[in-house]
Amino acid sequence: MTGNFFNSLEQLPRCPDSLIIRRVLVPDLGGIMIFWRRKYPLPKFPRTVVSQFQEFCEELPDERVEEFLPEVAECIEHFRELSTQFPILNMQLVERIGEVCVELLKIYPQCSPRHKKMIVGAIRYFASVEDSLSETTYASGLDDDVRVLNHVIEDLKRDDLLIT
Repeated sequence: MTGNFFNSLEQLPRCPDSLIIRRVLVPDLGGIMIFWRRKYPLPKFPRTVVSQFQEFCEELPDERVEEFLPEVAECIEHFRELSTQFPILNMQLVERIGEVCVELLKIYPQCSPRHKKMIVGAIRYFASVEDSLSETTYASGLDDDVRVLNHVIEDLKRDDLLIT
């Protein structure tokens, strides 16, 4: 949980819908303390999600990010081929994840270095064939990918991209 102190209600920032917020009036200090926690934290299970995501995080030069567009398309095509053998694969969700990855790549040049690393990490996590939950073995195989992407999207304050 994180907190910020504000002297007046006018100073309060607009908060994304994804944040769970609790405001606390602090009269002794003459202000308001706001606490929030993430609605989309990185998953704690399987334990390897966080470490894999962090390994994939890297800031790349803006020009190199364009290289990811064909990789995202290839990844979706790979899932499409797999879906013929594994009907458990949710292709609508795969397509939505692909759309979100493309949107994140479009905003990449305008992002802070920290957010650039997170975007690269999330897309690499999705494209990785060896992530924590196998997409072809478990019905929930894409859940870890969605949770990693939503974590990044929440941090970017782009609730319009959240995958639900």
